[in-house]
Amino acid sequence: NSRTDADRREEDSGADTPSEAMIQAADTGLFVLRVEGDGGELVFERANPAYRELAGHEDTLREESPEKALDDHGTTVSEHAIEAVEHGEPVEYEQYRASGDRAVQWETTLKPVVEEETVTRLVGTARQRAGMSQFRETLNVSPAQLDLVLEASQLGIYDWNVADDQIT
Repeated sequence: NSRTDADRREEDSGADTPSEAMIQAADTGLFVLRVEGDGGELVFERANPAYRELAGHEDTLREESPEKALDDHGTTVSEHAIEAVEHGEPVEYEQYRASGDRAVQWETTLKPVVEEETVTRLVGTARQRAGMSQFRETLNVSPAQLDLVLEASQLGIYDWNVADDQIT
């Protein structure tokens, strides 16, 4: 039978549980990679809609390797996942992906789940990073002010009083 224990647990818990609703509605990308066999083969156990959107994938990803499911950036996911499995420690990294006419940058954290002294799964979180336009909006500064700061940051360190628009 090809159904895994995880499939049965998910069916038993029902999609209407509060925890399942939170996972599905989360803005943060959440996923679980299962570590299989002695070779440490990695397969997606599950991924919420936010992660699938961030990764540019519409399907569930279930039972697929990162390389097969995510094309180019699947290799990056696997490399960092292998590091987390080998060291038994969380791994954080940044990744970029072109999406149509824009580039998407996100931060991913992989945390090992250890059972009987063996890493059996990795729980992943992925969050999109703000681009420069979002950064400027967050600071509430004009493009000219942001350009000035970016240019000055290459020459030295300055104090900028944003409220008074004074650089010293």
